[in-house]
Amino acid sequence: KSKLEEMAIQIGEKLLPHLVSIVEIIGDCVDWFNNLDDGTQDLIIRMGLFGVALSPISGLIGNIFSASSSLATKLGDLAVKGVEATDGMQ
Repeated sequence: KSKLEEMAIQIGEKLLPHLVSIVEIIGDCVDWFNNLDDGTQDLIIRMGLFGVALSPISGLIGNIFSASSSLATKLGDLAVKGVEATDGMQ
């Protein structure tokens, strides 16, 4: 247990300066946002929500195109095999 605690302390000592920097940056961003007028804050929030909503939709569209491409490739392969099969009959 003491070895685990010692390792946790060592990791914490390494991470603490970085965490402090991150917290300061986040604080600066919050201050900047709070100093904006209400309309600008609302616009930023709406744009963020739109981006969050758009992400899964674009993923779905990408999956549809990928499936369509795969289907088209398979149909093309099937057509080639059909042509090859009929060529052998002549």
